[in-house]
Amino acid sequence: DTVIAGAPEALGRLAKSGVFVCYVTNNSTQTRADFAAKLNRLGFPANENSVIGTGYGAAALLRGRGISSAGVVGEGGLVK
Repeated sequence: DTVIAGAPEALGRLAKSGVFVCYVTNNSTQTRADFAAKLNRLGFPANENSVIGTGYGAAALLRGRGISSAGVVGEGGLVK
């Protein structure tokens, strides 16, 4: 959980100027809300809608192809 000096402030300035700041992770152990909370604790501007994870990406792909349900094998964050 090491933060690069000045990174939270820089992304905060971008967000305040209207730039959509998003975070992408391939870690499926936590939900998007969990990651947003962690980013907030580290000083970064984030909410659930600004975090894109593997589960969310897979669900969006399936939804785009008309698939409304799927069997899931993986971590808890992937299932949610």
